[in-house]
Amino acid sequence: MDKDVVINYTTAYKEVLKGLNQSSSIAALTYRKGKIEFVNQYLVELLEYKSKKELVGKPIEELIEGKGEEFINTASVEYRTLSLRSKTKELIPAEAFSHSIQYGDETITLMIFINKSEETSFRKLFLALSQISQLSARAESEEELISGICNTLVEAVGYYIATIGVVDEKTKLYKVKYTRSKSKELENALKKTLISVDPSLPYGRGTVSRCYRTGKITLLTDIYKDEGMSYWRKEQVRFGVRSACSIPIFSEKELRYILLIHDISRESFTEKQLHLLEKIQVEASSALKKVKMQKKLALQQKATKIQSRVYNTLYHINKLYLEAKSKEKFLKRLPELLCQFLGVDMALYIQKGKENTLLIKNYSVKRESDVGFVSALQKTLSTISKQDSRDETPLIKACRTKRVYVANRIPKNAPGSIKEIHKKYGIKSGCAMPVLIHGECIG
Repeated sequence: MDKDVVINYTTAYKEVLKGLNQSSSIAALTYRKGKIEFVNQYLVELLEYKSKKELVGKPIEELIEGKGEEFINTASVEYRTLSLRSKTKELIPAEAFSHSIQYGDETITLMIFINKSEETSFRKLFLALSQISQLSARAESEEELISGICNTLVEAVGYYIATIGVVDEKTKLYKVKYTRSKSKELENALKKTLISVDPSLPYGRGTVSRCYRTGKITLLTDIYKDEGMSYWRKEQVRFGVRSACSIPIFSEKELRYILLIHDISRESFTEKQLHLLEKIQVEASSALKKVKMQKKLALQQKATKIQSRVYNTLYHINKLYLEAKSKEKFLKRLPELLCQFLGVDMALYIQKGKENTLLIKNYSVKRESDVGFVSALQKTLSTISKQDSRDETPLIKACRTKRVYVANRIPKNAPGSIKEIHKKYGIKSGCAMPVLIHGECIG
């Protein structure tokens, strides 16, 4: 027994406490009238206290979290799972055994704790691997995969925060693509946090930097003991973050993303679990490869479909050319043909009006709501000259240069009225094709 802790227990109890005091794997304490009388060295270290004296005399309630406090007041023998509260407020999962004996007029209780942190960490990683495997099977885009991994690791598995980001090769800064945390405040803080992969900088020596430079998984069991993490120590203490892990995600053998996971428990990531973290890395990288292939295949299918529509449209344009008895009849039916066979939402034939302005001569729309767009556009075109060299909209450029122009957004220097109309009616892309006769643009 410790010299500074003298307790008049029975001889048998003294022998039990002597054995527990020397244990390096079982935490133990005794308390009487709600106050701690004895603790062993393993419990002191587990709860991050400096000495036994710091714990002796403390109310037992300070060490037991939540519903575990009910356990304190139970009589006789009891066994259950609970969480111990460390000096730094970390919650440590444990299996607890309680045994009370009557000593004179008082009740003395012995509590024994088995640290379950490692078991909990393994359970989390097995669940993470299972969940990410399922996610990879159903994710249809890179964005869905990235957000899905982070959401799964926090919501389903239980980690404190999960982030996926990329390294900007020019600035060497880690740019967050998506982050998910149990704390919105932490999410916002991490988005603003400087993280670099340049080890010459004080914020470039953490797990992300090591992961980037080695291309390997980097983990920290206790970030408080790592000097490379000291730049962020204030925020780590503020949010109670204790462990970290950075996992490289590859695409075609090149580092594409870095998955950064933080947890509030020490030993959430250890060398014993490295094989599971590597499996998570492989699963995430394979899922990224799969969604990229799906995207490529979808683009190829879309291109094939568009190409087929174009050839079909050309056939019907040639047919219309042979059937139409005049230029006017051909141009009148052309917008409707383009909507029908090319599959566009609307087609307009625009030609020169009075005083060199533009006039919508014929049009065809799929949606009735787009008739309003045509009317609004006509009012604007009546004030714009087709020779205006300052206007960079596809329509004006096509008229001026006699070339085809495509736009997937409205040019920044387009007239304000044009921008407003397109925004109001949700028109996001367009194509302008000049109609030429003997080298002259007629519309």
